[in-house]
Amino acid sequence: MQICPLGSGSSGNSIYLRAGDTRLLIDAGLPGQVIVRSLTTLGVSIADIEGILVTHEHSDHLRGIPLLTRKYDLPVYASNGTADELAWMLPDNVDVRRLSPKGAHFAGLDVRFFGVPHDAADPIGFLFEHDGVRVVVATDLGCVTKEVKKALSGSQVIVLESNHDEEMLANGPYPEYLKQRIRSRYGHLSNRQAADALKNAWHEDLRHVVLAHLSRENNDPGLARDTIAQAFDDNGQPLIHLTAHYEVGPFLEI
Repeated sequence: MQICPLGSGSSGNSIYLRAGDTRLLIDAGLPGQVIVRSLTTLGVSIADIEGILVTHEHSDHLRGIPLLTRKYDLPVYASNGTADELAWMLPDNVDVRRLSPKGAHFAGLDVRFFGVPHDAADPIGFLFEHDGVRVVVATDLGCVTKEVKKALSGSQVIVLESNHDEEMLANGPYPEYLKQRIRSRYGHLSNRQAADALKNAWHEDLRHVVLAHLSRENNDPGLARDTIAQAFDDNGQPLIHLTAHYEVGPFLEI
């Protein structure tokens, strides 16, 4: 299995995933042409992509969908509540497919989803399983629920939000209402919350942790990495990777 963020943050989010002959995008919140160019740097043609899995309806996860679906006829997969939102947000000709409670199956790749607490209609994270490899993606959530903890357990790769440092947010430039939204249980995970979740999810086969949706104003990449690394001091250490706005990587092959 291959997984590679094409960019992650408030300016846009998209992840490329390959399992066998199946190639998918998780969200398409970057401009469509940026996604096409980023895939090209990986040696992937947009024509090879089979569909777009959408976590929720916020613009930083949808921005590229109108162009990609119009030019390349890609289907979009979403939860029921998100599909309802997309019905009026996207052009009528977009092929929006509702995910079954059992998830979806693509040529040997099992896709399941789980609910996450975020201020959207029906936000979800994704679980991918192929040939004994399990990858989980949870990038926008305000707290770690029992459902999220269950999803994180047993994966070889975890892509998890590590949005802000709590002190930087408190002392940063954002207005108070936005600070409250970010730190609420329906906002975004702090470095500390992400570290606690990953510590609980630790097992010997956890090989990679990818930190996503880092705030440019309220976080520092080195601080985020150090906070997460401390969670594993007593247990061993997976490889910890950082994502960035409009930057491709890391490219992981498991």
